[in-house]
Amino acid sequence: MTDYLKKTFNLIYLLPVHFYLSFLLYFLLAVLVIFFELLAFSFLMPLLSMLSNNDFNPSQFSDFVNKFNIFFLEITSFNILQNILNLGITIFIIFLIKIIVQFILVWVAAKIALSAQLFYSLKLYKSYLNKEYFFHLKNGPAKLFRNTMVEVNNFTSSILFQSLTLFVELCVLIAIFIFAFIVEPKIMFVVLSMFSIVLILFFLTKQVVKKQGEIRVDNDEKRISDVQNSFEAIKDIIINNISSIFYESFEAKSKIVNIANFLVRIF
Repeated sequence: MTDYLKKTFNLIYLLPVHFYLSFLLYFLLAVLVIFFELLAFSFLMPLLSMLSNNDFNPSQFSDFVNKFNIFFLEITSFNILQNILNLGITIFIIFLIKIIVQFILVWVAAKIALSAQLFYSLKLYKSYLNKEYFFHLKNGPAKLFRNTMVEVNNFTSSILFQSLTLFVELCVLIAIFIFAFIVEPKIMFVVLSMFSIVLILFFLTKQVVKKQGEIRVDNDEKRISDVQNSFEAIKDIIINNISSIFYESFEAKSKIVNIANFLVRIF
């Protein structure tokens, strides 16, 4: 696992400086999403409690909410805690802003992943072109093609993009932990128990992911080789009427790759 993380960080380190500026923008947007998420729930949770008791009492809100209301009142002359309507409008606006910011966050993450895909593909392709002839004899065209076209796409779309998403989710999770501890320290026992279960499941599924990843890489290389060989020998295939052999081989390997991809994404 340590070696895997080291390789991932080494690949990220290769990226140009402007990518790190994009990472910074991504982080700032993630902070905004977390802020609006916690702000919305700071208003929503007490409101739901009041609605269940059929009693609107502004004093039940936390000091943070009251201070925010005073600050907002001084700026806009709009009292959020005056009645349920004002409170409902405020919660709706907060969630709307949060959704807009989150949409921008997803767009930035996708932009980073696609730009990184182009960068790695060009860099790897250039590296292969400048290798000695012995290197190409040792590594077949199917393997080089898979690395340049398939594995780069898998890294940027699955690892890099998912890592950014995981980073945001962890930030949200940590923020919720802190918020829960401030509101009710006893809740932390339940939260930490759930977090421990997640860690145990992670270590249990790590070997499954590694094994399925190796299966996917091996069969992906073989099916690319089958496609290349079939097109190169298309005349002989047509004459001998053996297209079904290549088709069945490609179909079997494709199914294995799809199942491996599915299991990797699930776990």
